[in-house]
Amino acid sequence: MQIELGKPVVSKDGERVGRVDRIALDYDTREVKQVIVHQGVLLTRDRIVDRDLIERVDPDGTVRLTVTAAEVERLPEFVEAEFIHPTEDDLRSLPYLLPGIPGATGPAILWAPPAPRQPAAELPYHEFDPATSGLFSPAVPPEAVLEVESNLPADALLLSRGTNVLDREGEKVGVVDEVETNEDGEVVAFVVRAGVLFHRDVRVPIDWVSSITEEAVHLRLSADEVRALGQSG
Repeated sequence: MQIELGKPVVSKDGERVGRVDRIALDYDTREVKQVIVHQGVLLTRDRIVDRDLIERVDPDGTVRLTVTAAEVERLPEFVEAEFIHPTEDDLRSLPYLLPGIPGATGPAILWAPPAPRQPAAELPYHEFDPATSGLFSPAVPPEAVLEVESNLPADALLLSRGTNVLDREGEKVGVVDEVETNEDGEVVAFVVRAGVLFHRDVRVPIDWVSSITEEAVHLRLSADEVRALGQSG
């Protein structure tokens, strides 16, 4: 079974219910556990479809399900949220309230504590350009560490179309276009989309892969070795 990212997903009663947006792998076994099906154009949502609900994949890549369109609508929605995890420096520079100014509707919110007051003679000179400057510059939040949480199992790895593929030296050789699995749902190969290094799509067997993260597929071969083996395969 070869699951191609971006391909249509059709229900048991013949209705198109979305497209393959991402694939969730088991972190340890690299086995496909779920497929994230993207629905809609303007008002979009994603459904979590267990691999057991996939009946077959047609030669053109269409994924056929064992459930009806109505049953798909009852499947859990995929939820992914991004959270900012503040560092100690962030905690020292969290927003604080500036006392209200007469005539203003409320207090102003600033990102960092005010700097110590300097004598006017020591203040740096900045030329004011009325064409590009305003009375107030937009507040710039401090740098923060972004964490992502979802309602998938904690040991699930999400792969999407366009996930980077890196060679042994960490150089990008392309991006994931397709994921090929066996009947047990285990990943046996990736198809790397043609690009700058490869003039045609290259099938990368799982034996060439050293590790998989949500950021990239890491290979144990160099780009030259992948190119040579891919052309001979």
